[in-house]
Amino acid sequence: MLRIMEPRYVVCQGGAHDNERWPLSHHVGPGHEFNWDVGGGCSTRYAVQAAIVETNLGPMWVATPAC
Repeated sequence: MLRIMEPRYVVCQGGAHDNERWPLSHHVGPGHEFNWDVGGGCSTRYAVQAAIVETNLGPMWVATPAC
């Protein structure tokens, strides 16, 4: 039986939080945007990309700066 793993985290590539991971509170997919800081500006806003990477902590979506 094939089991599909849905990532519970995103890993950021670029921007102020390069190479850091962000926990997901619900099911998300490509295009979902989030801010690291409440009321944060453009430098902390990220968008989930249509890419999943395998890490030593399991699969993660990739997020890049949104602005």
